[in-house]
Amino acid sequence: MFYAHTHPAGREHWEPLATHLREVADAASAFGEAFGCGPLAHALGRWHDLGKATFAFQEKVLGAGVDEAAAEGEAQRPRARVDHATAGARYAADQLGPVLGPCLAAAVAGHHGHLPDWQTDAARDRDLEARLDPQRKRIEPHDPGFESPWDDAQAAAVGPIRWPGAEELGGHTTAFLTRMLFSCLVDADRLCTQRFSDPAGHARRPARPDLDAEAMSAALDASMAELLAGRTGDPSPVDAARAGVLAACRAAAKKGAGWFTLEVPTGGGKTLASLRFALDHARHTGQRRIVCALPFTSIIEQTAERYREVFRDLEARRGEPVVLEHHSSLDPGGVSFAAQLATENWAAPLVVTTNVQLFESLFASHGTPCRKLHRLANAILILDEAQAIPPGLMRPVLAALDELVRNFGCTVVLCTATQPAVARREGFAIGIPPERITRIVPEPERLFEAMRRVAVEPAGHLTDEELADRLAREPAALCIVNARRHAAAVLERLRERRPDALHLSAAMCPAHRSDRVAEVKRRLRAGEPCLVISTTVVEAGVDVDFPVVYRALAGFDSVAQAAGRANREGRLSGLGRVVVFETDHAPPPGVKSGVEIARGLLSAHPDPLQPEAIRAYFEEHLWKNPGPGVTPWDTHDVMPCFGGFLPDQRDGTDAHHHNFREAASRFRWIDSATTPVVVPYSEEGRRIVAALTEAEEPRFDLLREAQRHTVAVYHNQRDRLDENAVIRPGFTPEGEEPAFYLLRPEAYDEALGLRDDVLNAPGGLVC
Repeated sequence: MFYAHTHPAGREHWEPLATHLREVADAASAFGEAFGCGPLAHALGRWHDLGKATFAFQEKVLGAGVDEAAAEGEAQRPRARVDHATAGARYAADQLGPVLGPCLAAAVAGHHGHLPDWQTDAARDRDLEARLDPQRKRIEPHDPGFESPWDDAQAAAVGPIRWPGAEELGGHTTAFLTRMLFSCLVDADRLCTQRFSDPAGHARRPARPDLDAEAMSAALDASMAELLAGRTGDPSPVDAARAGVLAACRAAAKKGAGWFTLEVPTGGGKTLASLRFALDHARHTGQRRIVCALPFTSIIEQTAERYREVFRDLEARRGEPVVLEHHSSLDPGGVSFAAQLATENWAAPLVVTTNVQLFESLFASHGTPCRKLHRLANAILILDEAQAIPPGLMRPVLAALDELVRNFGCTVVLCTATQPAVARREGFAIGIPPERITRIVPEPERLFEAMRRVAVEPAGHLTDEELADRLAREPAALCIVNARRHAAAVLERLRERRPDALHLSAAMCPAHRSDRVAEVKRRLRAGEPCLVISTTVVEAGVDVDFPVVYRALAGFDSVAQAAGRANREGRLSGLGRVVVFETDHAPPPGVKSGVEIARGLLSAHPDPLQPEAIRAYFEEHLWKNPGPGVTPWDTHDVMPCFGGFLPDQRDGTDAHHHNFREAASRFRWIDSATTPVVVPYSEEGRRIVAALTEAEEPRFDLLREAQRHTVAVYHNQRDRLDENAVIRPGFTPEGEEPAFYLLRPEAYDEALGLRDDVLNAPGGLVC
């Protein structure tokens, strides 16, 4: 008898290896069927733990050869490390040949950690080529007495592969298929292992993770009817335009799966209109999940809450989540245990997440972020603020999305308040062919003109004093600048004139920002004076409606986003005002290019909201080839990690090679690495920091609670804070990034958040 897992209750409760392999194979196969690869996924499940059918694993790891008395203490004995993945990887490579063999071998080899690179520069036996070569890496073969993991019936089921282009799979396509199959295996393995080791916890997982499009459509209809019934007064022109957008979404939803764009001005109702499209489209196509990805956590919180309002009654009837919110600032105390489990593998009908979470998972190598990827098969992906895709990642992002559309039954909806920037055109050969893209709103230019609610006023150069003077004369205004330091400087001067001015920035933890946004909305509803100085954190998705918005010069797409906070509902008797000004404050590196391009275009395009101005901006910002020495639209060379064929040193045949770990390290949505610092905002934050200060061992429960009380700081700022004894690292497992918390509460300001003079103090701290 070979075993897969032990049990503290004794040998009679141990899990047989054959049982584990069969259950994982069945579960992986069910996941793989969603994209036509059930047999391949089944094979992975049968092979992934072949290395456990060895004396080394059974004796050294499980202690299966010891007497019963020793076995009863199995839970306490130290575990040896035995490579039990390479045996199955070699079996996969031998069975499936040079194209698919290495793909499945990589998935098996990495199922407890990372998908491996095919070749590395390091002289080690960890790359896949070395692990597949018996001369370079010796392992104990699995016992020939173990039941055959591969019989004729299974071989016939797997080959020939029924998958688009299976005979001519390119490098990126096979790499993407590998990652999707890896996802099936990892999720199946972890679910089956939990079902054996923690049946009560497994039973609390959502049982119905897929869309019930009919029930969800009925809930959305009821919610929108209630919303309309609560309106008072005559409909505004904005209301009429939103109704037209909704009708266009319902009409376009009857088309087949593919690429769609939803070009609607800010305030045009994209949030519910895109959901209406997705639900109608799912009823037409049978797709099984909606994933909504957004650029900022502030938008996600708002969007997820709006969706929960729509489906609250349905969730209560189901007894499990309909809307799954997944991002780094999520407060675990505010969601159910079932929802927390669902974030591991996106087992929910409607997922609201960040661009960082979605796209870094699509290029990840570790099993944890990859685990959920199989849920994307036959899904509808709504990418809000699609123009926010970093230009330097445009090539790998479009390649991944197009794989999902072409080979995994997905629909991609690009929502934007400007215009989509992904269509192929002269000089932008990596774009999606225009004939494959359906515009949901047939004539978006007319819609933009009909929904025009603001006029742009160029103000030229303004000093901070001049800006504060102008703002102080406004009863209600929002001022958006490009940098935290600039926002703090303007706020200081403005409060000399208007002590009631408020502030918003990423230097404030999410809980702090949420409280401030709630106060802003309260003042606006009550007609009270309301002046807000903000960084770009307010710019996308925060539903505030000011009569005037001041915007420091930025990319034209950012100016358009800012304009969406002025006269948002179209209730003013005239147009709202958007005042664009220049400043002496240097923009941050990530904004600098957009500012320079906008400055060069302003003379020819004084109104940056006009379609021709936006088009000219994208021509310079995105579509223009960056020139020699730089890989166009792939500045970190992610795509070369998914190569063609290389000779296999074992037998000289050509095999697909991919460097998955290298690709994951190169693909970073946000270039500058940051570290979260727990701050003592509110009684809750102070309680968490105090508990972390007193802890003498890792407190993961506290760190999870702390997510809404953290501020991200760059690594150079973290090091400076550490040197100045402003922060302290908490207890974390060996090899993990330390978690930091704020030691000196005076460094966190009730108005500004984590103080800029603290973040950038070169020497001793003055608090």
